[in-house]
Amino acid sequence: MMLAHSGKHHRPEIATINLLTPPDHQVLGLVEIRNYDDRREEWIRKVLRHSRVLFLTQIGPEVPRPLASFREFDEVRRISQQSSYGILILWDTGKWLSFNTELLSLAVHDGHDASRRSHYGGKIAAVREVPILQIRDGWVLVKVNAVALNPADWKHIDYGAADTGCRIGFDYSGIVVGIRSNVTKFKKGDRIAGAVHGGERTDHALGAFADYIIAKAAIQIHIPDGLSDEEAATLGVGMSTVSLGLYKSLGLPLPDAPARAPFPVLIHAASTAAGVLGIQYAKASGLTVIATASPHNFNYLRSLGADAVFDCKSPTCASEIKEYTKNKLRFVWDCMGTGAAICAAAMSDAEPGIYGTINSINPEDERLLNEMNPNVGGPRFVLGYDAFGETYTFMGKTVPAKPEPLDYAAMFYELSQRLFGEGVIKPIKPTINKGGSGLEAALNRLDELRGSKVSGTKLVYTL
Repeated sequence: MMLAHSGKHHRPEIATINLLTPPDHQVLGLVEIRNYDDRREEWIRKVLRHSRVLFLTQIGPEVPRPLASFREFDEVRRISQQSSYGILILWDTGKWLSFNTELLSLAVHDGHDASRRSHYGGKIAAVREVPILQIRDGWVLVKVNAVALNPADWKHIDYGAADTGCRIGFDYSGIVVGIRSNVTKFKKGDRIAGAVHGGERTDHALGAFADYIIAKAAIQIHIPDGLSDEEAATLGVGMSTVSLGLYKSLGLPLPDAPARAPFPVLIHAASTAAGVLGIQYAKASGLTVIATASPHNFNYLRSLGADAVFDCKSPTCASEIKEYTKNKLRFVWDCMGTGAAICAAAMSDAEPGIYGTINSINPEDERLLNEMNPNVGGPRFVLGYDAFGETYTFMGKTVPAKPEPLDYAAMFYELSQRLFGEGVIKPIKPTINKGGSGLEAALNRLDELRGSKVSGTKLVYTL
């Protein structure tokens, strides 16, 4: 990350996090290993002719992380066999490499001040000064008080979803300072919170990591008096994800029309921000909530209403859940997208069920899901971006605006505002200003999300 200036403007300037094009780069090459194949040895040996090799592993959605440098082929083979998926890249002294997943290449550029840049995807996220935005019909202008970090923030940077000039960030809280005449839901001075579609290449004006932002009024909420700005900043993405993923996709009863009799629902990876909210909403819907997480989060999840919590890393996790639910588990919501096997094994093999996930799963996991339990329908993967009701880009394809998800999310936001105000649902615990306040500190901490180091909390930064 670096501080850049865009020059003089006729209108006020504000700080925002944008993607910048990196300096001229030279593509060197990439070696990819999937279930280590000896046929790749010749290629790897050619790579090793260079000064040294840096080996990185990638497991599921995690970003590659450095393990060690190698000079000998046997060392490469030994480490490669310990991971089902790996990447080998070249390393030149005095330079640093960025892994561009969109181009499947390695971009090399000057490494000066690299520790302050977010660089894995061939893009650099930086704080810049830009003009304050014009308000659109149905939107409001917000002075941002706090922002929260989400995995989608770094993924838009690293995986090429965002392009040069995009603003980054989804979650925020702030005060309405400008409004269109056709907006009746809010007035100037209101404390509001919600989400905007940061990193969207079709609309560079969007993004929460800024002093001032524009937000679609329909999917924002009034902050209840009992919530701080920092707590409220954690809510937007979570509300959208729960509304479309847990409710609209799985067809579960809403909290204002709860189930007449409780039935089980499994929330896998429940210590995530989505999972923490999902537990509470499902409990408010009158359901029996089963959660999986690491043991150090068990007490926290129970305090939120989970009826039973199981160790997601235990080899007996699925069988324990199946026994607990008496083979009646029909609904699962995977909050990581990596639990297809566990979830399928835990679900009923006597009744049809639905496996929903907040992330797309790879074809192998989808095949495994269907083979392990033919009664399981899915995966049902819902893109939370649909809640914005705007055209967007996903995996290089343009997705047209959909009014139905927007209408559903808007209804759910209204319901959620009441539930938060009544204390029925509580925000995930915020970790405030870790490493400092402001946009620079927020951007510097994205690496913690890249490394899956955040659990049971959300990183929040005041501006």
